[in-house]
Amino acid sequence: MIRWSWKKANWEKYEDIVKEETKHEMEGSLRNKIVRWNEVICKAAKESIPTKKASWKNKPFWDEQVDEVRRRRDACRGTNKEEREERAKLNVELAEIIREKKRKYWK
Repeated sequence: MIRWSWKKANWEKYEDIVKEETKHEMEGSLRNKIVRWNEVICKAAKESIPTKKASWKNKPFWDEQVDEVRRRRDACRGTNKEEREERAKLNVELAEIIREKKRKYWK
């Protein structure tokens, strides 16, 4: 699935491509016109809107607080009991923080 970077889109270029591609009368049945219109939109988007990879960094609610807890959790990779317990506590803390950040973001 393509993830578009809407904020970095070049909307003038997008509009120019759509205008240029639809300058000619679209011929044929309604189905052919719909297929052609979809092709035009996809071509304009691919040429004027950058894409981004899906990753945890693309999450809009992710901030420094979440990053810090994640770093601390990842640092606890030891094999002794205390480090495993600390990692488990940090996992719970991270999940709670993420849940709360998501809740606040989507309100």
